[in-house]
Amino acid sequence: MKTILKAINSGTSNDNDLNLLQLKLKESHSREKFLLVLDDVWNEEDYSNKDLLQTPFNVCLNGSKIIVTTRSDKVALVMCSVHIHHLGQLSFECCWWLFAKHAFENGDFSLHLDLEEIGKEIVKKCKGLPLVAKTLRGALYSELQVKEGKTH
Repeated sequence: MKTILKAINSGTSNDNDLNLLQLKLKESHSREKFLLVLDDVWNEEDYSNKDLLQTPFNVCLNGSKIIVTTRSDKVALVMCSVHIHHLGQLSFECCWWLFAKHAFENGDFSLHLDLEEIGKEIVKKCKGLPLVAKTLRGALYSELQVKEGKTH
């Protein structure tokens, strides 16, 4: 709650009283529409008291939205989501593009054709998960750095 208030007000809040924080949130956004994005929420216990998050936003202007991104269906249910959108896995081609974009400068692997086969094997193991592709690209990028003599 304190983090949300800080982001909205671009300032700091040293208040630890939950009721006071909720009141400040109500005051700070009750006169305008807003879009609040809670990204990569993992722990449903943090939001198990739905009133904790919903109460300050009950007075918001019509059209205001809260978007929550999570990998947990439990979090989505606890947040009383109106619409849950499950993202699918990337196709091999999209996953390869993402991987190559991060492993090679501008995604151009034409100067490193010898690494293309290794990269595609890595992408197969990603199973269409973008975070895995982006993370595993480090293995190929490190190989590229060694090959080019750019190690630190």
